[in-house]
This record gives sequence, C-alpha cells and structure tokens, in this order.
Amino acid sequence: MVQSKRVKPRIFLDSDVLMAGITSTTDFAASLILIRLAEIQLIEAVCSEQVIEEVLRVLQVKMPEAEKPFKRLVKQAIKVKPNPNPAEQAICQKLASKFYIPVLSAAVREKCPWLATFNETQYLPGHPELIVARPDEFVSRLRGQFAWQGG
Repeated sequence: MVQSKRVKPRIFLDSDVLMAGITSTTDFAASLILIRLAEIQLIEAVCSEQVIEEVLRVLQVKMPEAEKPFKRLVKQAIKVKPNPNPAEQAICQKLASKFYIPVLSAAVREKCPWLATFNETQYLPGHPELIVARPDEFVSRLRGQFAWQGG
C-alpha cells in the first residue's frame, strides 16, 4: 500500500494569537493548541520578524520572565520570516487596515493559506488566496483534517 505524502497545514500567526497562546491559563485555548501543533510538527506555523518583535515588546513590559521561554518556543516551533519590503506591502495596500498590511503581506508572500488572528476585521477585504480567521476556527478545521479515515 502506497501512502501519499501529506502536506502540513501552513498557518501565519499574528502577534495577538502568540500572546494569547503563551499567556493562556488553560490547556484548551485554541491559540495554545495551534502553538502545540506547531511544536509537534503537525502544522507549520509562520510569522514575520515584526510579529516576534511585537510580542517581545509586550513581554518585556508586562511579563519579562516569559521572554526567555518565548524565544525558546519560537526557535523550536515557528518559522520566522523577514518583514515584507515596500513593494510586497504595496500589493496588499487596500486589502487591510494600515497597521496590518505588513502582516498580511508577509502571509501572502510566504504562501500561507491561513492567517490566524483575533483582529479579523482589520484584514478586510482580505486577499483572495488567504483565509483570515480566529484560532478556534482553524482548530476546528484542523480537527477534521487530522481525523482518522478508518474503514
């Protein structure tokens, strides 16, 4: 029996999702589940340098003790890509709110079909090659993808 190679779901994580995941008080928070799935390599979690810098800025002020574990997590589980250049951002100029254009541009450039965020309305009208949704929606979709196909 020949097994087909499955492609890992590729999800771009916004800074709010990373913050929610690393500060979660429950093991069942969707943001944390996405991070854990990336840690065990069932999904490919991607973000830009800007996203990591945003999280680190918040951690330095509000939770400095979490900075080192966060850096270790990023190194183990998340592919950090360079920030998009002005030409890449120009492509998404009218597809998101001004502050969110770099994130959308990076997700599009990295060919991530999904962008997980709690700020979905900031990514309107969005990009046709990208689904923008909350982490819980992606966890639901992934649950279906990982379900046993027994017979």
